[in-house]
Amino acid sequence: MIALFLSMLVTGADPVQRQDLQDYFCKDTNKPFFELREGLLRPARAQCAADSFSAVKPAGQARVFVVGESVAQILGSGRLQEKASPGLEIINCGMGGYESRRISAVLDETLGYDPDLVVLLSGNNEGGKEPCPGISGDLRRREQRLWERLYSVLGGGYGKIEASLKIHERRVRSMAAAARKKGVPLVVCTLPYNYLLPPHGSAPLENPAFYRGRRALEKKDYAAAVSEFTNWLKKEPENPFAAYYAGIALFAAGKTADSLEYLELAPKISSSQDKTSAARNAMLRRVAQEEGACLADLEAAFRKLSPGGVPGFEQFTDGVHWRSGYGGAAWDAIFSAARACGIKGAAGYKGAAAGPQENADWDAPEKRLSYAVSWMSGDELSEKAVVLLEYLAGKSPKVLEKALSSPAALRQVFISNFWSSGTAAGLEAVYPGFVFHAAEAYRRSGRLKAALELAEKLSKSGYANWRLNLLKARTLSALGRDKEAAALLRGLAGGRHQGEAAFALGLALGLDVPAPCSETPREKMEKSRDLSDRGAKLMAGGDAAGAAKAFSAAYETDPFNTGALMSLCVAEKRLGQIKAALEHCAEAAAAALKDCGRGGGQSRVQAAGALLETGRIHQEAGRPAEAAAALKKALKTAPAKWDRAAEAGELLNALKR
Repeated sequence: MIALFLSMLVTGADPVQRQDLQDYFCKDTNKPFFELREGLLRPARAQCAADSFSAVKPAGQARVFVVGESVAQILGSGRLQEKASPGLEIINCGMGGYESRRISAVLDETLGYDPDLVVLLSGNNEGGKEPCPGISGDLRRREQRLWERLYSVLGGGYGKIEASLKIHERRVRSMAAAARKKGVPLVVCTLPYNYLLPPHGSAPLENPAFYRGRRALEKKDYAAAVSEFTNWLKKEPENPFAAYYAGIALFAAGKTADSLEYLELAPKISSSQDKTSAARNAMLRRVAQEEGACLADLEAAFRKLSPGGVPGFEQFTDGVHWRSGYGGAAWDAIFSAARACGIKGAAGYKGAAAGPQENADWDAPEKRLSYAVSWMSGDELSEKAVVLLEYLAGKSPKVLEKALSSPAALRQVFISNFWSSGTAAGLEAVYPGFVFHAAEAYRRSGRLKAALELAEKLSKSGYANWRLNLLKARTLSALGRDKEAAALLRGLAGGRHQGEAAFALGLALGLDVPAPCSETPREKMEKSRDLSDRGAKLMAGGDAAGAAKAFSAAYETDPFNTGALMSLCVAEKRLGQIKAALEHCAEAAAAALKDCGRGGGQSRVQAAGALLETGRIHQEAGRPAEAAAALKKALKTAPAKWDRAAEAGELLNALKR
């Protein structure tokens, strides 16, 4: 979750929400969690729901602090637990979006308030970058990059993920040591999660295996689906969508035990790390044992409560927040851990679910819909938003139908709060994307005519998103209208990404769609060259921003103008747009190697040049492992007597020193 929340600090559409988030994560955390007034310690941070409590603990009172992220918050105030267990005082300090560094500071403070027990819930927010400005923020970002580089070397493509686990482990150990030093028992909780929600990110629309596997899944040909997805995973072992769908196909086939391997792998290898994983929970179990802390295994508890041992949408509102009825089970596991550790008085503690007045929204279908809408970004197709809407269409169709009726109706259904206020402020702009996602959800659930009606509604409204034609083509093909589907896909063949996606879908559907190397009309080629020349002049004159626009226009005009794409990469590098520069350099290398008869015998030279520039960008960004990989690939790709081989070799040697 924190990866999504922190991205809003930069990209959120609403300036007020951006400032609120900046204050929440960066400003408020510099002040104490509680402040003393009139003998009571009162919450001092925005969004904190903790009760005030006496600075002097009453005689005979057992004081329990809960610290952690939003899943700590949804345990509720603890009043029901207090009522069921006289003499128990629970202060819930859970804070949505907090990761282990911020949680650690809260825990340290609570140790000074005479606790009898501290409960720790941490693990869903460990994938985000430190967002705060200033020297301290820079130092934390630098530390994270160093860990990522180390584990990129040791762990291959899992550097970022391994770094996240190691940093989290170190902080949990530090919290356990701090509690031990104060003589305060600590309960470390593993975290449960929704196995059936996909990883964060866009649907892999340019992969034929995704289409073939999904098509088999929708036709209930589970053996074919399993074969497609597992073969895809063998080819791309770091692709979380391949792992997720292999697990889903096995789960749908009734092979629950076999599905767990893949459903547990998907969050482990997801770069967003926006929810915990079996691997992270295994680390928490190990650390609790080694540090002498108590263990509340919430993951195991939820698996016991779930059919086939696979927690899903019946247990969770989204990916990590359990429905209120499961709060009692979570408390039972926590109190059971306290008893097992011999904590005085814990034998009398009893778990109870949070009352409806505390978590009124969590069980509502409107909450699920609001999550799905909040996950939508630009023109991309959010895979987990589609899957959640597909579930909602089956369980609460009236809510979805109401929201689809108009932007005003969507606003009535959408639940706006601190985290979703930015989305709420722009719901009218989000509405077409919401309809697009709902149409795909309908298509997958077999409501083909409803899906096509929504797609046509979007087309007539002027919704400009080439992915809509992919949806329409899949729907038309399923309705037996292959000629219309093929015509739509052929209309996408000239674009940069859409051509790849249209060709991939055409292969999966058995339709005649030209490969992406279709010829660009001569007039467009000439216009593209003119735009490239204009960009070169602007670049030479120091106008990198103008040059980038010209090169981008040149490439959009002629998707096979590799030189324009390479020049765009260089311009973006000069502008400091590192992510975009790396993306376009990679595309330039791939396009050059594809050649399409346009390279004039220089395709390998162009590809090597793009890879060299990629290596240089990584090197300047402080990513030596990635830089070395790109440079080695450049040297391997280049033809004999490449005139830039020495330059690439010198840079590679410098990285080794």
